[in-house]
Amino acid sequence: MEIRKNIHEERFRKELENLIAGFMKLFSNKCKPPIEEVIQAGVVPRFIDLLSSPSDYVREQAVLALGNIAAVSLTCRDLVLGYGALLPLLALLNEPVSRSMLRNATWTLSRFCKPPFDQVKLVLPTLGRLIHSKDEVVLAKACWALSYLFDGTNDKIQAVIESGVLGRLVELLMHPSPSVITPTLYTVKHIVTGDDVQIQAIIEANIIAPLVHLLQNAEFDIKKQAGKAISKATSGGTHDQIRFLVSQGCIKPLCDVLYYFDREFVTVCLQGLENILKVGEADKKMGITGGMNLNAQMIDAAEGREWIENLKYDCNIKISGKAMEVLETYW
Repeated sequence: MEIRKNIHEERFRKELENLIAGFMKLFSNKCKPPIEEVIQAGVVPRFIDLLSSPSDYVREQAVLALGNIAAVSLTCRDLVLGYGALLPLLALLNEPVSRSMLRNATWTLSRFCKPPFDQVKLVLPTLGRLIHSKDEVVLAKACWALSYLFDGTNDKIQAVIESGVLGRLVELLMHPSPSVITPTLYTVKHIVTGDDVQIQAIIEANIIAPLVHLLQNAEFDIKKQAGKAISKATSGGTHDQIRFLVSQGCIKPLCDVLYYFDREFVTVCLQGLENILKVGEADKKMGITGGMNLNAQMIDAAEGREWIENLKYDCNIKISGKAMEVLETYW
């Protein structure tokens, strides 16, 4: 009787493995998989059930299958979440699992973001642990998952801040791998689009100095995201917060990129410098800087004024117009 039971279980396991293998082969094809047919066949609830399978192989393949379905579109992602895939995935991520399983489950979690806000809070404790992983692949995927949680609303930004991850973000910005730094910058950039209280949280977490360092020294793609984060902070920050950014040395690296060919990047940095100039002008009018716009002087000393002069002749009308406006207003 026991032998017959074992044979039955082994046959069932083989059938499951064949089903999953066929599904994964379908998604590996270059042609677009017939996802609607796959979903209508009722495989999503079955794959969710398989997350608790005693077979490590079956569980891992189910994780990948759910991630692939969720990655097809937001509608598919919502459908997978609607069937209740998140909680068993989080439970799996909180178990001792193999490196391969941890990597794949973290990737699938990143495919589930952005979830509805009530589910964001469920994800944050797990992500808060995963961003401390020693495995660089897991770390990078977890950082991307964290960056996907935002949708421009301050309540999600606040939830991320309150989860206690900001201190770790400082360390991640100094990580040697661009695959970790890049998604971390996206997370910081999202947070500084919030209100001044949330920008203050970034300041108090000592994140500004690493941003300035990356803007000065990193490769272009990372430099660009660091510059965007600093510029966004000048857009939503108070005068005191912008003064702090200046004290951290952000003016020169913002000036140093004004000659770059990436016009979007130039536009963003020029806007950041204009915001800094506005604060310098306000200080001048308040009589606290001896009748001078000290920020304008620092930009001049960093050769920023010279670059802005050149931008008057830029083929991009938006850039040339902004350059002329800045020069006429502050010089």
